[in-house]
Amino acid sequence: LLDVRLPGVHGDAAVERIRLSGTHADMFVVLMSAEREPSVHLADAFCSKPFDIDELIELVNSHVAREQRGQARCG
Repeated sequence: LLDVRLPGVHGDAAVERIRLSGTHADMFVVLMSAEREPSVHLADAFCSKPFDIDELIELVNSHVAREQRGQARCG
């Protein structure tokens, strides 16, 4: 989970670093923000703040289920 407004770096830039790292390139990333329409392009999912914890848990559970079926990336 990453906030879009990280100190010193936008969340998308942080996701880009993760994607280019090699080691964690396939990591499932959820960006979060109070902005209603943030400029996020590289994350697998987005949650608006304040977020519903049950929806976040469902999002993560769905990802785990897809990963177990060999479909890890969100579409």
